[in-house]
Amino acid sequence: MIKTESNYKRFLFLAVVGLLSFLFCISPLAGTSYALSAGEEVAGIQKAYENIKDISGSFTQKSYLKDLKRTDTYNGQLFIKKPQKMKVIYKGDNSAEIFINNDSVVIYQKKRNRHSRAPLIAIPTDKRR
Repeated sequence: MIKTESNYKRFLFLAVVGLLSFLFCISPLAGTSYALSAGEEVAGIQKAYENIKDISGSFTQKSYLKDLKRTDTYNGQLFIKKPQKMKVIYKGDNSAEIFINNDSVVIYQKKRNRHSRAPLIAIPTDKRR
């Protein structure tokens, strides 16, 4: 259930930004073409991928912990399904599963037998950057 059109647009925007970032990183000519504006690029990518119903892939996430002066590495899988469904599976010692369904987020930590649920709009952002 989509409560507002703006939440749906925000979800699509975030998905497109993620896809743009991915495409930019894998493109051998990334950063060399200046013919299209950013808005035109986004519109072109949205048009090219508007019929995609789902996306999945594996990832490696590296998080630098400044106070501990160390980098933690996590591996996992990502699944996105239209409209507004996402699942992230972190593997390893600190395994966890994150589910996003419309406007709610559920985080399940199997090792600790614990889960938490929150509205998607209540996720805090890092204001220090």
